Amino acid sequence: MAKGGKWPIKWSLRATVISIIVAGVVLPAVFLVAMEPKLSSATDPALGAPYRHDILNQAAASLEALPSQDTLEPWLQKLLGHPDVCAIELDRGLSRPPGPARYATHCATGLSLYWAEIAVNMPGATPATLRVGFEPGLPTALLQERRWAMWRLVGLQLALGTLAMLAVMGVLLLRPLRRLKYQAMALAAPGRNAEEATTLRWKRADEIGELGQQLNHASGRIADLVGELENSNIELRRLAMYDQLTGLPNRRLFKELYDHSQAVARRSRSTMALMFIDLDRFKQINDAHGHAAGDVLLLCISQRLRDTARESDIIGRLSGDEFVALLPQAQNFEAIAHTALRLIHAIEEPVVIDAVGTKVRISATIGVARFPRDGEDFDDLLRHADQAMYRAKSMGRGRYALYRDGDVQAMPAPLNDETDVEIQHALTRQELMMFYHPVVDTRTGQSMGTEALMRWRHPVRGLLTPSQFIRRAEEAGVLHQLAARAIELACTQVAAWKGQGRFPGSIAINVSDAQFRHEDWLETLRVALKKYRVEPGELEVELTEATLMSDPENTDQRVRALREMGVGLVIDDFGSGMFSLTRLMALQPNRIKLDPTFVQSMEDNESSRKMVISMVRMARGLGWEVIAEGVETTSQRDMLGRLGCPLQQGYLFGEPQAAMKEPPWPLPTWSIGGGLPAAPKVAANAAMLAPGYIEPGSSPSHPRKRPKAH
Repeated sequence: MAKGGKWPIKWSLRATVISIIVAGVVLPAVFLVAMEPKLSSATDPALGAPYRHDILNQAAASLEALPSQDTLEPWLQKLLGHPDVCAIELDRGLSRPPGPARYATHCATGLSLYWAEIAVNMPGATPATLRVGFEPGLPTALLQERRWAMWRLVGLQLALGTLAMLAVMGVLLLRPLRRLKYQAMALAAPGRNAEEATTLRWKRADEIGELGQQLNHASGRIADLVGELENSNIELRRLAMYDQLTGLPNRRLFKELYDHSQAVARRSRSTMALMFIDLDRFKQINDAHGHAAGDVLLLCISQRLRDTARESDIIGRLSGDEFVALLPQAQNFEAIAHTALRLIHAIEEPVVIDAVGTKVRISATIGVARFPRDGEDFDDLLRHADQAMYRAKSMGRGRYALYRDGDVQAMPAPLNDETDVEIQHALTRQELMMFYHPVVDTRTGQSMGTEALMRWRHPVRGLLTPSQFIRRAEEAGVLHQLAARAIELACTQVAAWKGQGRFPGSIAINVSDAQFRHEDWLETLRVALKKYRVEPGELEVELTEATLMSDPENTDQRVRALREMGVGLVIDDFGSGMFSLTRLMALQPNRIKLDPTFVQSMEDNESSRKMVISMVRMARGLGWEVIAEGVETTSQRDMLGRLGCPLQQGYLFGEPQAAMKEPPWPLPTWSIGGGLPAAPKVAANAAMLAPGYIEPGSSPSHPRKRPKAH
């Protein structure tokens, strides 16, 4: 046997069965034939006695019939020629010559013979005794006959035994083993033979039948497992390639689709467009109505993108509120612009986000980069589209922009994972500061208050607005610390200006939904008011409609707490969301600030102008002050004055700036119809407040429009 318990030669099952047959049938027969002489010699001598007596009687009769003594010698030689006779003794008794006549024979010396004798009358009536010596064992003829009979029996035994064993082995072993082999092969190749293998039926109840049943069971189980595995692979691929919420291609699959489209476009020398779609103010809706409502909104937006895009266009979702669209056929600017506008308009339609029918409206900003003009690699083209989107946001929401080479320099440097640590350092290193934007009464030119806007003076990236770091702050878990810092800075400034005797009116701080609902926020505000001796009416809180509409019971409780502390309530961006008169009456705000969209479009849009008139009249009728936000031209200022809204805020009256030793207010007085005096000179770093500040040399009546940067 070879090392490891294996035979050096591999035997097949058939060879093994034949070997068993040979060992069980042939070898015993061969052994019987080989042992036959010994068995014959051991046989009882009496079995050959009748045969020997017949030979002896025949010899005696032939001896008595001899005609003369002269023929005795030939007779003796003839008798010795018999195959079974080894020796002859003829004793003539008293005859002459006297003594026995013994003849040596061909038998071996020392061989023990069987002797038989008989009395005979020699020729001439001479009495004598004939003794014949026979070979031991059976006589030759009898032995030959017995041997032939044995060979016939052995041959018959071999034939019948072999056939019987082959039949038994074939029926009971070889054929079942072939079926087992077929089942095993089916298990090894389940995709091809598993179904057929499971149809085999086993009627026998022995071990092979039980093994076949077990293989049937195993085959069926393996088929089930293979099916489950295939389904799992399909599901894993779906999870790996598709967005789990919307079912759109994720970044990985979208890149593969882009690579394929790029190869086609390169061969055909055609142009493609990649759109980076970012939803505006999605976080506010998510915070105000909950993540479930946010998911409903994302599902609706994704479906609208599918329905609006062409069949050849590819829509994907990167993460959060960021989507991408690939236009494989974008040969000209008009086609790209038309598609971008259709997507924006489709997104802006109201969306029902819950079972009670609450509707929200959201806009989208799109950045576009073109292949191969703006890049060929997917990551480069996506980055350029992202940069174009940021430039579009700097010009206002709900619009699109094509990538241009200067976008990468015009954009603020993106914040990375290190920002979480940097924000923590900003809180301890006093890098956070407040900039102030006045609210002006255009009838007198006097300041009627100011809005406090937080800025982060980053040691490397320069001055950053909250839109550039507020999300990171929330992810880093320091949003409440930022809110506490804003309260402290605002209250400190109130105390400083009061100490100078030049307090410019109430100061309003912007508060996000997450900050407003933090369990410690009210207590932080109460402690700061007491610490810096801020009197009632000197501090206001600006909240959006979305924040005030969600969770009415908790919101009303917190608003009452603000009113008890003497802190005023300002509704920011009024008119941009869903509000009800019942909620307005319950909240009783001190001021409302019109959304800049109405202010900036009312000159050319009759509907916007009517909305401004309606909101101003309603607020004045309820005793609330109205502030027009986003005023940037003298024509806007004058029209608002004529519509009964003299309290205004915007870049027309100056940019947000850091607090000076003395406030830069009051401003010079002018009449509503008069010209605008020169804006107050601001600090040198004021130009860093937001992208798109008024460029030197631009007309004061038509400056570049800029978004409100809280």
